[in-house]
Amino acid sequence: MLDGADGPRTPDGADGLNAPDGADGPTLPECTSTMNGSPALTPETFCQIFIAVCGTTHVGYGSMSECIATYSAARLGLQMCQSWHLCQAEEMTGTKREAHCPHAAADPNNGVCF
Repeated sequence: MLDGADGPRTPDGADGLNAPDGADGPTLPECTSTMNGSPALTPETFCQIFIAVCGTTHVGYGSMSECIATYSAARLGLQMCQSWHLCQAEEMTGTKREAHCPHAAADPNNGVCF
């Protein structure tokens, strides 16, 4: 689980969860979209967290540059929805995480963020 009190977190290579500073991997920015309607994350922040949490298998999110381009092209309301679902995915594991990652990717088949 996320602590949040320790500042920036890093992805844990074993299960994709974020661990406090000092763990392996790159430092991730804070996922601040904690409520539905929270401000959207910046493209750079969104994509750093998205790739660490959800991977690179979602269409339009296969690399950092592709993710930034795809997310930046979305309207603000969509970015807000994506950001909230990404922060939810970051807090979860297993099937719960798997449910939020397609929403964060704005998969048109998910019926949530579109």
